[in-house]
Amino acid sequence: RMARLNELATDLAEVRPWMRFVDLAGHLERLGPGADARLRPDGVHFTEAAALEVARWLGPEILRIVHAEDAASGLSG
Repeated sequence: RMARLNELATDLAEVRPWMRFVDLAGHLERLGPGADARLRPDGVHFTEAAALEVARWLGPEILRIVHAEDAASGLSG
């Protein structure tokens, strides 16, 4: 199901070029083996502590993407 959801999001981004994606799955993989199971013991929902841990990465990651877009378009500065 996630693969199909990702396909749909990619298709949507083709008609909405302003969309950007945050690679949460990649982040969880970089945390190492077992990190996803630790953060989402039911396989779907983050625990409260895990949500805070992910948010500490997610906020700066969103800002990084925005700043990279601004720099690429000449808006930074």
